[in-house]
Amino acid sequence: MIPSQNTINVFLSSVPEDEDFLRHLEKHLSTLQRNGLITLWSQRLVVPGVDWAKEVDQLIEQASIILLLVSPDFLASEYCHEVEVKRALELQETGQAHVIPVLLRPADWKDTPFGHLSPLPDDGKAIATWPNQDEAFLQVIEGIKKVLRNRQLDHVKQSGDRTPQPSPISPKPQPFPLVWNVPYRYPAILTGRDQLIEHIFAGFRADPFSGNIPIQSLTGLGGLGKTQTAVAYAYRYRKHYQMVLWIRADTEGDLVTNFTEIALKQLHMSVTKAQQPENLHAAIQEWLRTTTDWLLILDNADTLPLVEPFLPNFAGGHLLLTSRATAMDTLAQPHALTPLSPDDGALCILRRASYIPWSGQLRDAPSPASVKAAQELSQLMGGLPLALEQAGAYIETTGRGVGGYLELYKQYRPEIQQHSYGDVRSYREAVAFAWTIAREAVELESPAALELLHLCAYLAPDGIPYALFPKDARILGLVLGPVAAVPLRLDQAIT
Repeated sequence: MIPSQNTINVFLSSVPEDEDFLRHLEKHLSTLQRNGLITLWSQRLVVPGVDWAKEVDQLIEQASIILLLVSPDFLASEYCHEVEVKRALELQETGQAHVIPVLLRPADWKDTPFGHLSPLPDDGKAIATWPNQDEAFLQVIEGIKKVLRNRQLDHVKQSGDRTPQPSPISPKPQPFPLVWNVPYRYPAILTGRDQLIEHIFAGFRADPFSGNIPIQSLTGLGGLGKTQTAVAYAYRYRKHYQMVLWIRADTEGDLVTNFTEIALKQLHMSVTKAQQPENLHAAIQEWLRTTTDWLLILDNADTLPLVEPFLPNFAGGHLLLTSRATAMDTLAQPHALTPLSPDDGALCILRRASYIPWSGQLRDAPSPASVKAAQELSQLMGGLPLALEQAGAYIETTGRGVGGYLELYKQYRPEIQQHSYGDVRSYREAVAFAWTIAREAVELESPAALELLHLCAYLAPDGIPYALFPKDARILGLVLGPVAAVPLRLDQAIT
């Protein structure tokens, strides 16, 4: 059965040593899944060729029920303990997920961080010790059904009053938004923004603009991570919304294009009618007025007079802006992003360089020397996330090492400083250095790849059709042309 909007996402946290138990549990849960009541997620859903840890993190974030399949091997797993269990308990504490320990094999789990939770089977007797394990699994299923029934009752209570209400939004989150068009993946290496993201959510719930739509903004210079922070907020709190809408607000054309797409897909407005601005504005305003629990994100809303005509005036949802404009007047509650601390900056570098897992901490670094070098590099680069990510990417690609990159930065710094001026000098300097040495590395590896990079930068940040290059290879010059004409060589230049 195709999952409905009320289908509950269930994540199974386990270790490879308990694969047989996992498969047995999945068989017992198959009826609930077939009836469209649940969707089962586990590490085995992650396909080869993708970032495994990142994908698992996203599955956990989107789950409404998390089953911890407890055994001695599970308790001994550093990843399960430090990542999956830790995040699961955080989600339980905020009411975003229900965490249930399922006792597979006898283990000393009472003194763990989840030892206070009620386990399944109810009597606390591990499944492996039951004479008939199917009976034990049946008791587990009954316990899960009870949780599902309670959630359904909560949903019915919430659904009784359909009148649009101001924030805070429904305390019991939905598993998925009905509408979701965020164009970015979750920023797994984001550091130093957790408290800010929590403050944004708390600000929306507090509704300081009583009677009006709650609007908050992430402000600051380019490269501080405004967009990434907004993306992280959308992913972390997505289950609190029925709709999450992402709008590019760089220009009036971007605003019109994005809102027109919404009008066509969600409002089923005719193309002719949607192309008339007055119709588009009125339709969007009416739709948001009569809908609740939505999150609207306007990214790069640097020119406030451009975006104001598109802003809804009714408190049925939340509006989040990212903007370089620091003066918001009374339009929005601003949150100014600041550079990362040396520790957070070092963590960003080491995660991006794959020195530690993307969910790891500084203590997981291979050596104190790498941490010290990353901290110094973070300070020298002004704690600018964009530059630090570029540094980490260069370190990973070239294998130079954090210490080697640090020495390279010190060597180039006087030259780059000569071309940086004004209050944003340190930001320009950090980004200029990161791009300069990355560009040189690309040029050494493949001159055609550098030509391709220049061409793509000239065109636009939008998707560029692959077929464009082989088709027009003859006009792409002596360096890129011969490469673009051969798909295999073009693929090599791209990668």
